Amino acid sequence: MKYLRLTCLWGAIFFGASLGLSFGASAVAPFLGYSTDAFVTDRVGVFPTFRFYRGGAYASITESTLSHVFEDRLRGVSLGRGLSKRLAHHLYELCVRHRMDPAFVLSVIQVESSFRADAVSSAGAVGLMQLMPGTARRLGARHVTVKALQDPFLNLELGVTYLRNLRVRYAGLSAYYPLAAYNLGPHRLDTLRAKPTFKPEKTLRYYEEIMRGVGDWRRYGSQAQARFERELSTMPARRSALKAKPDVQSKPVDPA
Repeated sequence: MKYLRLTCLWGAIFFGASLGLSFGASAVAPFLGYSTDAFVTDRVGVFPTFRFYRGGAYASITESTLSHVFEDRLRGVSLGRGLSKRLAHHLYELCVRHRMDPAFVLSVIQVESSFRADAVSSAGAVGLMQLMPGTARRLGARHVTVKALQDPFLNLELGVTYLRNLRVRYAGLSAYYPLAAYNLGPHRLDTLRAKPTFKPEKTLRYYEEIMRGVGDWRRYGSQAQARFERELSTMPARRSALKAKPDVQSKPVDPA
């Protein structure tokens, strides 16, 4: 009986410890937008294993919110003919197709280019997601030029695809690895990892900055709603002004 009680006691202790660990890991999941179910040890240290977004809650940042983001932040390209809405739809569809969190992609764009579609780094990386021409070719792009990669539609297509490929390449490891590979290049990262002197300070800061940004972009939707409500409060005055002096020269807009 004594041994039975001890066995039950140790079982309860181990169960409680494992339960606490699982709750501790999952506690950060809603903020980061990833599920956590294990810890891994590597040369960087101990990181939660973040599984990149796998669908089911895309309403956390909607197409409408994405449109507001591009309208507010996009630089280096004309926003004519509803570009922000078309880009929002394009990015949303890419995220659904590749099971990627839109807030995560926005955070990468912010860190990489600050939403400048015409950005070109000293190393030759181009566009919103700062893609190297060689990377674009390996992803299947043809006739790769700086001007072509400054097209935000092509840049988003290639950038999100590249993130997906890196996620697959480093499957089972911390999310630090695909992001570090995006920053350094996978071959360079793998070479550095093999060295016992590998110190990831720079890439670790890059990783942390992007992961912090995910939560900020998730809150962007509520900020956009507050702004819309402020604009709505001025609408009666605008309506009365239009009613007092109608624009007789206005014509239907060609939807094309």
